[in-house]
Amino acid sequence: MTIAVDFDGVLTPNGHWPDTGEPNTKMIEWLIMFREIGGKVILWTNRTGKALETAVEFCRYNGLEFDSVNENIPEILGTAYLKGAIRRGQPESNRGSLYRRQSM
Repeated sequence: MTIAVDFDGVLTPNGHWPDTGEPNTKMIEWLIMFREIGGKVILWTNRTGKALETAVEFCRYNGLEFDSVNENIPEILGTAYLKGAIRRGQPESNRGSLYRRQSM
């Protein structure tokens, strides 16, 4: 399985673009474990240039490497996209989104 994860609002729930803010350590640890058991992780973000480099370095510093950055992986059979902030105190409907898509 492949997961595409957003940076701002997911890996850094309190980030302040173009800075990074604090890491979402639980999400980062889970993604590291997911990769260790064979999952693929794509960083899928609107960041470009220096802001994108900062995000990738931030994740690397926190132990998270990506199989791809802002590009699909050719062998994708199923994908889950993690996007949006998951914050305490928000109604369940506002806690971010999980999209699943089967490629053709």
